[in-house]
Amino acid sequence: MEKKPGKIEQKIGKVEKLLIDVGNISKDVAFIMSMPRLAFTDNMFCLINAVHELGLYGQRHCGVFWEQGVENLLEDATESGFKYALAIDYDTYFTKFHLIDLYRTIEKHTEIDVLFPLQSKRGHKYPIAGIFNDDRGDIVKVAAKREFVDGISEADTGHFGLTLIRLESLKRLSKPWFISKPNKDNNWRLHHKDADINFWIKCKHEGLKVALAEVFIGHMELMCSWCGSDSAYYKTHYVAINDVLDGSLPGWTTPKSLSENIEMETKNEVATGRN
Repeated sequence: MEKKPGKIEQKIGKVEKLLIDVGNISKDVAFIMSMPRLAFTDNMFCLINAVHELGLYGQRHCGVFWEQGVENLLEDATESGFKYALAIDYDTYFTKFHLIDLYRTIEKHTEIDVLFPLQSKRGHKYPIAGIFNDDRGDIVKVAAKREFVDGISEADTGHFGLTLIRLESLKRLSKPWFISKPNKDNNWRLHHKDADINFWIKCKHEGLKVALAEVFIGHMELMCSWCGSDSAYYKTHYVAINDVLDGSLPGWTTPKSLSENIEMETKNEVATGRN
């Protein structure tokens, strides 16, 4: 049975005073964001609310080359003496309590080099987390059922939505840490490796320990809302924006002119076939 939201879940984003012990999080953690010039204001406000009371210092890189920005920011955080870098995506929803849980988990598990939380993949049913089934990282097993032991679960590949990286561990990783690579045919189609995926492969090959934390964060996803059909009393119907852009419109919203055009196209095809 699905758990109904309780008082804690309903209040999590509205708790004002921080009364619990958060350790040395303000000294240990610097947050980094490699992002475009424009971003989601919803994400920015949850970021401000989360880091303000924790006293976290942060830096951002602005530009189209995400991998260059995040690598430079990690180098800067290392040189500044921080213990961890917290990589944040600009479409993540989280609170200060999610940060505290992640920090407590990686502090407890000193064997972990990179720790990321549970975050759903846009347009998919399961979390962004997997196990490599081959050396190249072409085949990734996504485990729908996971066993968490002491707050962590095995993983090879994850995301950078809200990810803690132990900076001392990066010294064991060959550079560049983030670089995109074409596939075996030297093109950017199936089985090419984006810079983030190549980072996870590099961690696997070079001995850095990656883990998934039993911490749930949100993933902001654009939706397109439509008035429902008359039989549904025009109640709002939601479709993921990627599905809409791929042409998957709700059947009852089809413009009459489009139906007319499709009918005409079908008639032309039949006539051409007869000739």
